[in-house]
Amino acid sequence: MSNVVIVSADCHAGALPAAYKEYMPERFHEASDQWWLQYIREMIVRTGTFFDQEAVDDYTDKAGEGGARWSQMSKLPDQIGDADLWAMLTDENTAFAPRRGEWDTSTRLAELEADGIAGEIIFPQMAPFGAGLLQYRNPVDPAANLEGVRAYNRWLADLCNANPGRHAGVALINVDDIEVTCQEVRDARRMGLWGGVLLPTSTGEHPFYHNPRYEPLWELCANEGILVHSHSGWSPDYGDVPSATAMYISEVAMWAHRPFTAMLWAGAFERHPDLHLVLTETGCSWILETLRLMEWKGD
Repeated sequence: MSNVVIVSADCHAGALPAAYKEYMPERFHEASDQWWLQYIREMIVRTGTFFDQEAVDDYTDKAGEGGARWSQMSKLPDQIGDADLWAMLTDENTAFAPRRGEWDTSTRLAELEADGIAGEIIFPQMAPFGAGLLQYRNPVDPAANLEGVRAYNRWLADLCNANPGRHAGVALINVDDIEVTCQEVRDARRMGLWGGVLLPTSTGEHPFYHNPRYEPLWELCANEGILVHSHSGWSPDYGDVPSATAMYISEVAMWAHRPFTAMLWAGAFERHPDLHLVLTETGCSWILETLRLMEWKGD
């Protein structure tokens, strides 16, 4: 029997917050620290309201170590000092910090091999200044956000290049300036991130992906064989109300479908037959119905 090669299509990686400073200009360091503290404070509130305590406790019982981390976060006091919070951000044993396998190359490789995984496609966890899956969810200084994108990509390239051929890192981009975006895509490929680029699920105040402003990006990715990814996780803020969790889990995949719809109606795939969009963690039952509906509306 020939060997079966298994590649994990949806892994994630992220550094300890302080580690990103090595990859960004020093003038952004203090602002980065403050952003992380603000982000984690929001998560503490969210875990106690957006996810009600009964749901957190039920998840804890079913999810073992991962659930215990969330339960720990939800039971923190309302007021906690910056110094204590930062200590938690840098302690891999707390719910605030990424687990060692997310950022330590030797641990990551050992865990992959223990699971029989030959290679992986790596998507982000949270990155500095709101970069990552939640891009454009909250207002962030555009210059700082771009440095967060760059810092994550540089860090991820180092992680991936430690074991060449095993890790297909997916680069972050923002869409504030498409000329700059295209340069970031080129830089990411040059650094060794060959897994493609992650489209922000939301484009913030900018036009969505049906707009012609994205044509240089589609052309670049098609010509260079760079995959374009859409990954679920982003949603609007549903507020701290009893129905918020249900709204989120009902719609989170839908938001990640939207780039497909926009790119198709814009003719991006028709103009660029070598342009490929990869949809991750979005399910697939919706695809046939969406195509049927598009055929009907197109007629």
